[in-house]
Amino acid sequence: MIKGKNIALLGGSFDPVHWGHIDIAHFLLASQQIQIDEVWLTPDYTPLLDKTISNHKHRLQMLHLAAQNLDNIKVFDYKIKYRVEGGAYVLLTLLPKEPSCKEHNFYYVIGQDCLEQFNKWDRFEDLAKLTTFIIVPRSGYENLNYHGTLQDKPHLWLQPSLNHPIRNISSTIIREKIKDQPSSLTNSSWNKWLCRPVIKYIQTHNLYLK
Repeated sequence: MIKGKNIALLGGSFDPVHWGHIDIAHFLLASQQIQIDEVWLTPDYTPLLDKTISNHKHRLQMLHLAAQNLDNIKVFDYKIKYRVEGGAYVLLTLLPKEPSCKEHNFYYVIGQDCLEQFNKWDRFEDLAKLTTFIIVPRSGYENLNYHGTLQDKPHLWLQPSLNHPIRNISSTIIREKIKDQPSSLTNSSWNKWLCRPVIKYIQTHNLYLK
């Protein structure tokens, strides 16, 4: 029998994918609190929580560029490939039917900064019973007084790591900066926000100008 892997699903719009996302993936893989074998970056097909997002083809290609040379960090395009609408609950009810996923143990990642919105997720109470959430620490939320669905076991709250800090980067701010100053993408200061292949892709396809 093939031994299943512990897979952390890191979902989101990735519009665009940035170093903060990659930092979270490395943080999970290095955790001493749980053994994570792989992190799967799982882009949404359609927007969630009334968000507006870019075309899925662009977001998916940028993810592939960002993850192309990273060990144990993969792009999981299931929701886009099968045009799956909805959030984590829909995805996690479909995965057991996917032959390539049956052997694996799946965990779902959520940042501390998103906990206050969790009760707006589709069927959030059922979702909390369906899978184990990994709560990732985020800067500015160290003293969060959370008393919600994910506060108790089996859900796992990870502790910050000095060896694997998570940069506090916002895709929304990135899009706004590009819209206001598109020519600034040639500046090397963007390297602390985005990897170079993603920057070039944004320039080539004139993304985030409107």
